[in-house]
Amino acid sequence: MTRVLLVGATGAVGRACLAALAADSRLAITVAGRDPRRVVEFCAGTSARPAPQQIDLAALAAGHDPGMTELVRTADVVVNCAGPSHRYSVALAEIALRGHSAYVDPGLDEPQRQRLRRIAPPDGVALVQAGIQPGLSGLALRIVADRLGGRADALIAWCGGLQPLTRAAVDEYLDSITVGSGGASTVRRAGGRVRVRPHEVSPAPAPWFPDTARSHAHLDVETEDLADAVGAHDVEWVNVTDGERTVRAIQDLQISVSGEPPSETSVDAVLAAAELDLFGRDPYFTLLATARSSGKAATFLLRTRDSYAVTGAIAAWATRVVTTLPAGIHPLRSIPDPRALSDDLAGLAGTEVRVLDGAGGAVTGHRDLVEEGVL
Repeated sequence: MTRVLLVGATGAVGRACLAALAADSRLAITVAGRDPRRVVEFCAGTSARPAPQQIDLAALAAGHDPGMTELVRTADVVVNCAGPSHRYSVALAEIALRGHSAYVDPGLDEPQRQRLRRIAPPDGVALVQAGIQPGLSGLALRIVADRLGGRADALIAWCGGLQPLTRAAVDEYLDSITVGSGGASTVRRAGGRVRVRPHEVSPAPAPWFPDTARSHAHLDVETEDLADAVGAHDVEWVNVTDGERTVRAIQDLQISVSGEPPSETSVDAVLAAAELDLFGRDPYFTLLATARSSGKAATFLLRTRDSYAVTGAIAAWATRVVTTLPAGIHPLRSIPDPRALSDDLAGLAGTEVRVLDGAGGAVTGHRDLVEEGVL
């Protein structure tokens, strides 16, 4: 029996993670959070039990939470779904690893991962960036390159859609823009990084995205690492948004904040905009990644109604895998068998995962195509 401590189960990702973990009879799950009443409610009807004390996230962010240190001693694996991850993840990961527990996190950007590598004990093991992006995004590129023999001349991917937003998601997005700004509006052409204008970005292809979707190029560390590994000299990663009000609200929020956490009022405006964009439409999220090599192409497709549910399922899968890994701070993209995760996700309700022959905009034999943002 593996003892699991789940932090942040009351959020959108944490709820999905708890549901996936509770379905595994080999796990003994303890749930911890900042609100004891909500933790008890979320444990009801599952095999999980609430932690004996609440978590003080402010103390955790400051690096001193004796209650968490005590909880970690009862766990083989600590799973952190509390957000935003840039505030709490490194502190919690350090406590877990120094307490000799394995650690799983859907988040951690690249600078945070490198920081954790420097402070982690030599025997510590963590599986991080265990979400959709980064995480499954990198595995998708590996899978399509493997389909072509492990090498690719070119990689292109589109990732995004129309989803509800949470406060943590807005905060995380603002932080990612600041941290990852070096890759904004950037692609790789003939082996070199090139800045592109909005009209030069490859549009999200039909039938996988509706014509309301908008494309934004962003070449991040994960994509460049995978491109280097498979030898790709032409690379384009495209983030897709499908909500004009949400985009405008986030742009206004970026202007109004300058290195400080956004106010509740400003985040409320973004959440309200997202609700308006969703009005009358079904949410959707699509990841479409294509590799090309010597005239051949292969495409990875993920389509889901709920990206938070997929992220939670990935974190739960990582919980079962992390104890098999050697010591180190491993990003999800480095796991030995990328198809094992994609095969597992194929059984998730409301989600389709497939690997197809051909380029993303030209593959045939698909079903239930996107039409006006509806899956």
